Amino acid sequence: MRNLFVSVGRLIFGTMEYFYAVAKGRNPGVYKTWDECKAEVTKFPGPVYKKFPSKAEAENFVVSRGRPLLKPKSTREASALNKWPNKLENDLRYDQMEMRLKDWAKNTSSLTQLDIQTEASRIANELGIENFNQSGGWIKYHLECNPDVYKSLRIQSSGDKESDQRLNLERKLSSLESRISGLSTSGGSIPTRIRILEHTLHSMHQELHEIKRHLSTDTQGCFAAINVRKRKKSKDAEDAESSDEDSSSSKNFGTEKKFDIDAEGYVNVYTDGACSGNGRSGASAGIGVWFGDEHPLNVSRPVVDGCRATNNFAEIQAVTVAAKQATKAGVKKLKINTDSQFLISCITQWMPKWKRNGWRKADGDKVINKEELIEMETALQPLKIAWNHVRGHAGIRGNEMADALARAGAAARSTK
Repeated sequence: MRNLFVSVGRLIFGTMEYFYAVAKGRNPGVYKTWDECKAEVTKFPGPVYKKFPSKAEAENFVVSRGRPLLKPKSTREASALNKWPNKLENDLRYDQMEMRLKDWAKNTSSLTQLDIQTEASRIANELGIENFNQSGGWIKYHLECNPDVYKSLRIQSSGDKESDQRLNLERKLSSLESRISGLSTSGGSIPTRIRILEHTLHSMHQELHEIKRHLSTDTQGCFAAINVRKRKKSKDAEDAESSDEDSSSSKNFGTEKKFDIDAEGYVNVYTDGACSGNGRSGASAGIGVWFGDEHPLNVSRPVVDGCRATNNFAEIQAVTVAAKQATKAGVKKLKINTDSQFLISCITQWMPKWKRNGWRKADGDKVINKEELIEMETALQPLKIAWNHVRGHAGIRGNEMADALARAGAAARSTK
């Protein structure tokens, strides 16, 4: 509230201070004058910049749209960063990474965009660049600025659906391999550890099945494109077969196991989020969705890459995933059982007020989880929802199982 009064005062007396964020320019960072900002973006290819009323918003823009923040590797470097407060990172380390990446690319044949991303992540880790994987925009920027180095690389466009799908499958498979190699259930009783393993492995099996299914579809599509003249079936016949398969898949999705349905016809699902080191750097968060014992719709995995690792965010994402799973299975009425009163209050009480106030809370601050809450609301729209608050760690089986799945998901994240 104090910040609001200060801003209003500045506006009234003509002393409003602005911050100019340069996400892509000669020297990305936050600047206090338009002249400084203009010097960084004028005649720069594809500049990204914006004016903000607060330094925090400007810094967030640079981090989300450009390079991520760096962690100083020495006291001397930290002092240098403090000497120039408008700099959000030490460009020298990025220059080092760019040179090393180009040297590596020149001596490597048959490059793919995933190869470059993997090598860049490795170099960034050695140089101490934090959260590099959350800034995929830098790789695209790097490729655009060095066309001579990557002549043979076929850069993916937004319309290159087949390549995008293949890259996505590669990432999913790498993530699954990391989870398998780092799987651990230490810290609980033997029966609890067995249950966690059962649910985690079942969830992994489902993910692997989806990867194989999509890979098979991609392979068939490539084969059809190469041998289109040799195919005996017409395109209409193939489309009909594909439609039949999709319909069959939709009908069978999630019906291998029966749902727990209450007297009013609602399907019961228990959701939970877990986060180790909540609110601190290096935190790991996971989600748990439990429809029943060994149910194919159960989910145990880390929060989506690039998202904030907090307990509240994990709770929100768990409900989003549960709603999407239920919709795919043809469920119409869903009862969400959660121990998060915060989550229930968000969707049933606070969100209508936040929307009317331009997604600002009563104290004037912006709602932190705006995008995630909108995504959750969208996922819930096809369903008739009933909310049920349960006490956490009170021996309620569904809640305990969802909690175990969420903790297993967070543990899988921490091993990456």
